[in-house]
This record gives sequence, C-alpha cells and structure tokens, in this order.
Amino acid sequence: FFRRGTSVVSVSPCPSPAMRIAAAFGLAAAYDNGAPHSKLPPLGWSSWVALAPDAHHPIFDFCDEAAVRHAIDAYHSLGLYDAGYRHFHLDDCWAGGRNSSGFLYPEKRHFPNGMKAVVDYA
Repeated sequence: FFRRGTSVVSVSPCPSPAMRIAAAFGLAAAYDNGAPHSKLPPLGWSSWVALAPDAHHPIFDFCDEAAVRHAIDAYHSLGLYDAGYRHFHLDDCWAGGRNSSGFLYPEKRHFPNGMKAVVDYA
C-alpha cells in the first residue's frame, strides 16, 4: 500500500509494468455520467437506526422532520459536505404508505410540511 494525495493504493506483489506506472502516477479511470460528483465514490450518511424524537436516541425505524433537520445540520456542521460527502440517505422511516398509484407518501404526523420541505432544507 502507498498513499498518493488522499488516496490509498493497493499494489499486488507482482503487478504488470502498466499497473506499476498507473499506480505510481495515481492514474485511474472513473465512470463519468455527467452528473455532479459522479466520479466520486458514494460517500454519505444513512439514517438507519440513528434518529429519535428529542434526546431519546436511537429508536428503530423512527424519523420526523425535526430529527432529520438536526441530522442535516450536523452533516454540514461536522464538515461532511465540505469533505466531499454528497449523499444524505434517509431510510424508509419517512413513508406513511402508498397511494393508489403505488407511490410512497410521507407520514403526515411526522412530516406535516411534506418531504419537499425537508429536501429543500438539505
């Protein structure tokens, strides 16, 4: 293993000459679909068993608008976004059910302003 910038590169005991050159110069290919940050690994935070009302942490499969907003604030204040983390994964705790078309809708009691307000806040 050796470090180049902030990347750690693992080199097998007998790499080919091309592999040695690529590793030495930090050359790598990444899929680029044109979306912002598509060349980065999926760095982020997930709400799985991380949220609860007030100071009662954690409660399995719970989330509400206030808890999610606090998590979003922490995500930014801890510097995760500035460090390159671009994904904030909110587990299915927000869903209240499915409508007649099969689309999920938010739990009205926990998300009185709907999910758009939470996404806009993030």
